[in-house]
Amino acid sequence: MKNKLLLSTLLLSSFVFASEEVYKGCGTDEQSARVNLANNISTKVESTSTLDKKNRSILGIDFFSKSFSRQSKQTTNLELQNVKISSEENKVCASVTKDELYDLAIKLIEKIKTYDGLNLPQYEKDKVIAINNIL
Repeated sequence: MKNKLLLSTLLLSSFVFASEEVYKGCGTDEQSARVNLANNISTKVESTSTLDKKNRSILGIDFFSKSFSRQSKQTTNLELQNVKISSEENKVCASVTKDELYDLAIKLIEKIKTYDGLNLPQYEKDKVIAINNIL
């Protein structure tokens, strides 16, 4: 629930700064096009950098070496609806309009606002109350 509220809020706030009317993602097939579309809208990026330094002495001569590596991981958990699929230049493309994303975000927020948290621990119920007061 917390992730969906955050995602809905991010979607709504992105519309203030968005200048394009349509979001698009293309790939080799429909699944990769949908993934690319979702990544173009909302992506979580994790990056790790490693610097490895080595010092070795052979016959009194010091040898130094170092290597640098970087790994990056991009993920998204965006569930899109009303996605239109098309073919463009030997690629499959998925697109959704800004208005459709806005409607989806509003529906998610309404669903969250009407969520019944009876089975939640008290500290989670307090969070739901705080969120409802904000919205």
